[in-house]
Amino acid sequence: MCCIPGCGYPVAPVTELKDLPLVDSKLCYLLGSRTGLFMKSTTITLAVIFLGAIASLAVESSNEALLSAVKKNNLQEVQFALSHPTNIDMQDTKGLTPLMWASRMGHSEMVDLLLLKGAKVDVKDRDGWTALFWSAVKNYTRIVNALIAKGAEVNVKDVGGHSALMYAAEYGHLETVKLLLGAKANINEVNHEGHSALMYSAFHGQTDMVVFLISNGANPNDPKKQGTLDPVDVGGKPRK
Repeated sequence: MCCIPGCGYPVAPVTELKDLPLVDSKLCYLLGSRTGLFMKSTTITLAVIFLGAIASLAVESSNEALLSAVKKNNLQEVQFALSHPTNIDMQDTKGLTPLMWASRMGHSEMVDLLLLKGAKVDVKDRDGWTALFWSAVKNYTRIVNALIAKGAEVNVKDVGGHSALMYAAEYGHLETVKLLLGAKANINEVNHEGHSALMYSAFHGQTDMVVFLISNGANPNDPKKQGTLDPVDVGGKPRK
């Protein structure tokens, strides 16, 4: 029977609404047509609202379960969450997705699972960071490599115009820098202030990085660079 209380129309119910109060069953009527049946009543309106609210709460709950499982690095719970209606690219209040959290925390197997399940690699948080930024800053080379293999954009910039290469160079993460350059990261790109990866590595005393960047094409006399690097501007620090 129809799931709308008092309707009596013989159709398969979408879900049980035993507790839904009956507003006026007499308002429920059927009008035949060549294309089907049209139903109209206050009760139906309430049912639609009720079902929509349940569906919305279910997805929200599943999203929260997914994010919690990712942070705990619980692969089994993530599999379970993704077996229900869930937005794998949901974003928290700071704009971080499950993939960003896994990348940020160094959960390489979790990153592999999320990528396998179709997580988007280039979603940005509210500061313009993607999963690649988080893994590059933390020097999680296995994750950096996995993201690049899935087509992550290596030259994308955050709100300050910084690239993942700039952050990796600033912190002296040589292996990560090699991976990014191998994926065609622009070694001479500059941020909004005209500062490059070379300038950041030099300012932070990353001697080996400076030598490596220059030997791989970094231009210390790049005309796009503007002035000198202000000690106050260190290119941003990893967010905790």
